[in-house]
Amino acid sequence: MLINGPPRAGKDVAARELWRAKGYQREKFAAPLKASTAAFFNLTCDELEARKDEAMPELRGRSPREVDISKSEEWAKRFFGDDIFGWLCAQRVRRLATPTCISDCGFQVEVDAFAEHFEASDMLLLRVTREGRSFDGDSRDWVEPCRGMASAEVANDGSFGDFCARVSRVVSAWERDCAERAR
Repeated sequence: MLINGPPRAGKDVAARELWRAKGYQREKFAAPLKASTAAFFNLTCDELEARKDEAMPELRGRSPREVDISKSEEWAKRFFGDDIFGWLCAQRVRRLATPTCISDCGFQVEVDAFAEHFEASDMLLLRVTREGRSFDGDSRDWVEPCRGMASAEVANDGSFGDFCARVSRVVSAWERDCAERAR
C-alpha cells in the first residue's frame, strides 16, 4: 500500500493505524535518507522525526526535511536516477514478505519503480487529504495509481478516531476485493 498526501495530512497516522489494527509493516521511501542524516549528525531518527520541520542547531540551522530533500534531489537522484527510492524500497519490502504500507509516497517515478516489482492489482494507492495542507515548499506531489492499481481517498477532516476508522474501512474494503479476486 502506498500512502500519498501533503506534509502533515496524516499519512504517518494512517500507517500507524494500519500497523495497530491490521499488522501492516511500516516503510518509507525516504528511510535511507533519514537514517543517513541521523548517522551523519549523530542523532536518532526519532529525534529528527519529532523536529522534522524545525531549524536545528545540530543541522547547522536547517530542518531535517530540508536536509533530506537536499540529499535526495541534489545527490541521490542525480547519481543513481530519479527512481532510486522506489527501487530501494521495493527491495526492502520484498524481503519483508508481509503486508506493508509506505507512508511517504510523493513522486510518480517512485510509484512506477516500486510497482515494477509487485502486481499492481495487489496494491492500493491511498490518498490522504486535509484542509489547509498542501505540497507547497515540498518536493513531493500527488501521484496517480499505476494501471491496474486500486486507489482511494480518505479525508482527515474530523477527530483522530474518525480518521482512523475511515482508513480502516477503506483498507478493509480493498482487502475484501483482493480476497474476492484471489478466489
